[in-house]
Amino acid sequence: MPNQDNIDNKPEIMTNITQILNAVQKQKTTYASNYWVPSLGRDVRFSELNTSQQKRLIKSIVDSPVYNTEFIQTFRDILRENCVEDGVDIDTLTVIDKLFIALGLRISSVGGRIDLDIQPDPEKPSQAVSVDLIKLHETAKSTLSSIQPVTYENELFVIECNVPTVGAEYTLERELRLNNENIEIETNKALRDTIGEAFIDEIVKYISNVSVKTDGTVTPVSWNKFNFKDRITVVESFNTALLKEIVGYINKVKEESNKIEVVKFQFEGKEYDRRLTIDGSFFMISSN
Repeated sequence: MPNQDNIDNKPEIMTNITQILNAVQKQKTTYASNYWVPSLGRDVRFSELNTSQQKRLIKSIVDSPVYNTEFIQTFRDILRENCVEDGVDIDTLTVIDKLFIALGLRISSVGGRIDLDIQPDPEKPSQAVSVDLIKLHETAKSTLSSIQPVTYENELFVIECNVPTVGAEYTLERELRLNNENIEIETNKALRDTIGEAFIDEIVKYISNVSVKTDGTVTPVSWNKFNFKDRITVVESFNTALLKEIVGYINKVKEESNKIEVVKFQFEGKEYDRRLTIDGSFFMISSN
């Protein structure tokens, strides 16, 4: 005979989608994990990727061969959805933070290993080698260095460079490319033009403040109130020496991002390094 207590304590059957989603939302917060955020110097809690989010990331793979607009937009939105810690503004995190969190989310949501193609013998087909992302994550965490803002100036401008934020990157892509669905590169000229635009866009992302020198006076510019098209116009007036300084700063930041994006491994007694493609494809679940 059934125990009456067991009958009385039987959970209520869920009868609609709202009940299911509410239950999932509750578990999402309960089972969130800690992810190291370099610029904050501490862990922040995020929930793992769900199936819907992985679908959105996969859809973002189809994009321009130069720009990565869809992924930038999609991943920023997912970070905002999955951060379960109050008081953390995703848009103020840096692009280095974003890469590091992406690596952590990939490990926890998909797995700690990834297959990369190598071709040890040019006369033979390439082959897939499984590499350890957990080791890459641990090494990056222990070796990442903080990049501080730097000021450069010439006879016309005083500019401050800083590591771009997730919000700045998102806004630039939204203003310049989000609704431009037909970025076609069919000729060498189109490719040159696109690469040139991407180069200037990258420069603009790293400039956080600008002042103008006039008649011996340094006048601050309300840089954050300018849209990115206007910022680009200003940057295009910089001379080569100033541009070289900014590029040098960007290269220092790239050295840090390489610690997250470049994985080193050995295969048949030889050492290799490969750059991870951290876009929608990075989060695909293998069918093997």
